[in-house]
Amino acid sequence: NTLGGLVMVLLWRVPSVGDVVRAGSIELRVVEMQGRAIERIELRIVPGTSKATQQGGAS
Repeated sequence: NTLGGLVMVLLWRVPSVGDVVRAGSIELRVVEMQGRAIERIELRIVPGTSKATQQGGAS
C-alpha cells in the first residue's frame, strides 16, 4: 500500500536506484534505497498522457 510497493509490483523484483516504472500518466523513479527498501522516489506526471489530452482536450 505504498509507492515503493507499487514500484516493486510493477518491476516484479526488488528495485535498484535509477529504475523507472510508469503507471498511467505517472512515472516513478527510484532515487534512494536502504537495503531492500525504497527510501526516496521521484514522481513525475508525464505530459500529454491525461485523458483530456488523449481525447483532444477540454471543450
